[in-house]
Order: sequence, then C-alpha cells, then structure tokens
Amino acid sequence: GPVCTQALSPLATYPQPSGASSIVANTAGVFAWGGDAFHGLKYDGHGWQYYGGLYYDSGSMLGTQGAADGDYAFMSMEETGWVWNPSYVRAYKIQDGSLVELPALVLGGGIGTGVGVAGNAVFVASGISGGGGPGYLYAYRFDGNWHSIASYYLDQAGWNVWSFDGQVVYVSGWSGGLSAYWFDGASFTSIGGL
Repeated sequence: GPVCTQALSPLATYPQPSGASSIVANTAGVFAWGGDAFHGLKYDGHGWQYYGGLYYDSGSMLGTQGAADGDYAFMSMEETGWVWNPSYVRAYKIQDGSLVELPALVLGGGIGTGVGVAGNAVFVASGISGGGGPGYLYAYRFDGNWHSIASYYLDQAGWNVWSFDGQVVYVSGWSGGLSAYWFDGASFTSIGGL
C-alpha cells in the first residue's frame, strides 16, 4: 500500500496542492490533499500554524474525501489503478506540534471510497473489486485504532458518504443517485433513495 516516505518541507517552500480538499478538525487542524501529499495546519485566531506534511509514494490518489470528529481527521484514499488496488481511510492528529499519522483502515480493491463522521461513528462507503461496484457501507469507532461496528451491502459502489445527526447516513452512488440509511448505533436499515 502507499507508504509515508518522508516529511515535507515547510508549506511556504512546498508547492500549493492543486485541486486540494480540506477539512477542519479542532485539535486535529486542517488537512489539505494534493495528489500524493497531506498537510497539517491549524488556524488559532492569530494566524496559520504549520504542523508538517506527509508524502506517499504511490502517486496520485483518487476519490478523496475528508472528515473530522474534533480529535482526529480522516482522509479517504484510493491508489491509482482503480479497482485493482486497495482503498484506505487514513487517520491523523496534530500532537506535540507535529502531524501524526495513526493506523489506517485498509479496504479491498475499490473505487470512490468516501468517509464521514458523526458523533462516535466513522462512516465509510466503498466499492469493491470487479468493475467498480457494488460495494459496502461501514460504521467504525475510532479511538486511535479502528473498531468495526456494522456493515451494509450496497447495490452499487458508494462514492461519498455524509451524516449530519449520526442517525441518518447518506451515500451517493458511482452511477448517480442518493441513498439514505438509518443507523441505530449497531446496524443500518435502508430508508429510501433518490
């Protein structure tokens, strides 16, 4: 899988990521994605603090989505190669003035991995190998390590996932449409789609 090979130079001397996706996560800071690099930053009301960056040796990643729960930041990542390579959800935290990478969630070959956070649950939607779909909707608890809560089989590859209240989870499909699922803290139930 993609390996963090080096720390990046300060942001001021490193090219700004193009097409970056950013998220805010309180103590976890702001993480910007730019192809094969992640940056940790935080705005403290007086200015931006840079906590370093991490570079991955697998080249550009696709289907990247970010989420945060206040302590941790999560970024979904798919290695180039589409369904033939694994997907990952990477976890980070700003700690002792540095960007720290925590254990990653490794999924099977897939496409369009998405990640969302609500309350104590981390929701992940992913396609599986074999042409880009179908896939699964997962729920995990993260406390520095990943703990599986539930999974639900989707009829197509999940592209993005969101949850605003921790009970209703929304998943966009690879071929379009939006599905909604009720999450009771232990399992998912389909409640409709568009």
